[in-house]
Amino acid sequence: MNVKDLAFPITVFCWSRWMIPTHVAVIMDGNGRWARRQMQERTFGHKQGVTALESVVDECIEREISFLTIYAFSMENWSRPPAEVSFLLDLLDATIQRVRATYQAKNVKVQFCGERTTQIPEKVINAMDCIERDTAKCTGLVLSICFNYGGQVEIAQACRSILAECLDGDAVENIKTQLQMPLEQFVQQIGAHLYAQLPPVDLLIRTGCEKRLSNFIPWHLAYAEIIFSDLLWPEFTVEDFRNCLNEFASRTRRFGKV
Repeated sequence: MNVKDLAFPITVFCWSRWMIPTHVAVIMDGNGRWARRQMQERTFGHKQGVTALESVVDECIEREISFLTIYAFSMENWSRPPAEVSFLLDLLDATIQRVRATYQAKNVKVQFCGERTTQIPEKVINAMDCIERDTAKCTGLVLSICFNYGGQVEIAQACRSILAECLDGDAVENIKTQLQMPLEQFVQQIGAHLYAQLPPVDLLIRTGCEKRLSNFIPWHLAYAEIIFSDLLWPEFTVEDFRNCLNEFASRTRRFGKV
């Protein structure tokens, strides 16, 4: 049958369930640069970035995407000006308080991935704990927020946890068991000790003109399709997100095969 003979538009055809990625990850880059273009402070861009994120979350719910993972704050971001860091922490706290009930009603499970160090104020830690607890039983979209996150540290912490478990009992024998374990099994074991149990990323979107991964969930990105957008994050719309999904649907994923 010719596509022209179909009784519905090709844009609808593209949304066949098997063409929708299970796991989408986003590096939300460009808030500060967008604000400068508007002759505003960088904080204005961060506020608009939250609005853009909430629109993408709603679209993921609409498209029945199972997992959305976002890069909110890296471990390196502590080197930013103290006033900006303080604003970002307050913005996270305020946003959590605002969306807690909404996301629970929308059946969105929220979880944080990263190091919960003393650098993060107690009120922010409490807010993170509260929304995780409130949405723990939700069965819809899983929204993973990488905050105070570093990909290499996540993998290192997973390996450290495995080593710590070896100390329970006969350490020497436990370590020997680990060393004799088939590599495929050991890979699975490392994955089981990461911050959260997530499937591999199908589609990574990075806005802001930059073309790098910035230490973002490297374990999960092994076979991800990657789209680099020249748009800055606050100007990234739902339509732009849909275009990325269409681009993903048009690609052939071989996973090393012919």
